[in-house]
Amino acid sequence: MLFIVVEILYFYISDTIFKMTKTAGFFLILSTTGNKTNIKTSPANQRVRKDYRKSEWFLLMGLMKNLCLEGAWTSGTMQSHKATRPMSSAKLGKDELLSKLAEWNIQTETLEHPQVFTVEQALPHLENTQGKFAKNLFLKDKKKRLYLFCAPHDADVKLNDLAKMVGAAGGLRFADSTVLEDKLGIQEGSVTVFGIINDTDNEVRLVLDQRLLDETYTKLWFHPMVNSATTSISPTDLKSFIDKTNHEPLIVNIS
Repeated sequence: MLFIVVEILYFYISDTIFKMTKTAGFFLILSTTGNKTNIKTSPANQRVRKDYRKSEWFLLMGLMKNLCLEGAWTSGTMQSHKATRPMSSAKLGKDELLSKLAEWNIQTETLEHPQVFTVEQALPHLENTQGKFAKNLFLKDKKKRLYLFCAPHDADVKLNDLAKMVGAAGGLRFADSTVLEDKLGIQEGSVTVFGIINDTDNEVRLVLDQRLLDETYTKLWFHPMVNSATTSISPTDLKSFIDKTNHEPLIVNIS
């Protein structure tokens, strides 16, 4: 299809240039002898025609160059060779996460609900459940090292104190939403411990409050990559999940 487009554009450019040169007054000199018509060109017109061919060639090359920037010639077709940096769409989402947890024999329960963006909005949807809803913070330090911190939703978290616990240079602050999506494949309002399943290069340091692993709670509730649902997991299965993702959490005590 692209070859047809290129050919059409080529003839369009050629015809346009010809009309422009004709309009400018570059005409062939016709001389007639008897019944025979001869076509002659003056030296000046010969140079013009030569320049016209050269201009036509450069225009065609420019067109081909622009097209080649968008694709590569392979097997007789043009295929895109733009950077294939993985985007969030290429990372695991809710359905893929739940399928992977089932594949790993990790027991979960998922409750669907309207989108929530704060702990206060989420808690009413968990009134009749056991366990503890978790808060999750995606952070960075001055050296742009990334941290995913998870704790019980009512934990009193002070970033300055947390920075000292994890040895974060220059303190901790919230990381950009674009980085969150790029590294964990999730959006603001959906931060969750499950996001580390997309951190295949271990660029995010997982930091957990010890109460999430020491059986203080029978169940822990996290968003399953989206904030329109909440999924429960036991502390034992949470450990198994973390191991499966090849992460080693840093355990801290948030009193």
